[in-house]
Amino acid sequence: MLAYHRGDGSIQYVPDTEKEQDPIVKAILNGDVTTVRAMARNSGNNIVRPDKYGWIPLHEAAYHGQDQCVRVLLGAQPGVINKCDLKGRTALILAVEREKVACVEALLEMGADPDLANKERESPLYKACEMDNAKIVAMLLNHSAMVNKYSIQGWTALLEAVSRNNVEICEMLVRNGAKLSPTNMYGITPLSTAAQNGHVETLRFLIKHGADVNSEASDGSTALYEAAKNGHEDIVEILLSQKADANKVGKKGLLPLHIAAQQGNDG
Repeated sequence: MLAYHRGDGSIQYVPDTEKEQDPIVKAILNGDVTTVRAMARNSGNNIVRPDKYGWIPLHEAAYHGQDQCVRVLLGAQPGVINKCDLKGRTALILAVEREKVACVEALLEMGADPDLANKERESPLYKACEMDNAKIVAMLLNHSAMVNKYSIQGWTALLEAVSRNNVEICEMLVRNGAKLSPTNMYGITPLSTAAQNGHVETLRFLIKHGADVNSEASDGSTALYEAAKNGHEDIVEILLSQKADANKVGKKGLLPLHIAAQQGNDG
């Protein structure tokens, strides 16, 4: 199965004829557990040999949501459970990205490493937050997934959850030890992310749990500055009520009031 991004940002999946002619892949796609079991037991069928994408049958099963095939394949070859494809994705990451809950459960139960990240250093937990899937987040946390891992761009699971305005996931992450003020490669914190995007619910959540309302990004901008710049008056009011410093200058030496006026947000 190949994937490409459409102009509208959605992902289109198209068949990969060469892969789908492979007998074991065909059986997996059809959910034919009996055939998969028989082929996995036959030493003539190499279920650990990767294709040109670095995929093995386990990746196919996880991607397509065939959890019984996942269990059969791992029963025959448990050592491949954390094998990565050419993009550094494990079967667990593929299952998370496709929101195949039963496969995520099967892989975790059978010992998949919940912290192995892809080549962008995005962990399964990060991807679950990106998919906005609280159920999978909970499953990963129940298997001791690390909550403060950073991606290449410096994003953590909490930063991603805040960007999705998902308070439920934020609560789970913080309860399991997520740091409130990790910064990405630009020095931006979860609080600034919430302020910039006008996410009132996550902003209130972060403040309630002690996030610093006056923390600064690498360019000196604060959450108040970002809220003012983007015209989020409700966010501005909340931050001011929590003693955010209105006299802290941001980039270009401007105060939040100045940047709001520039943007036409004069209240």
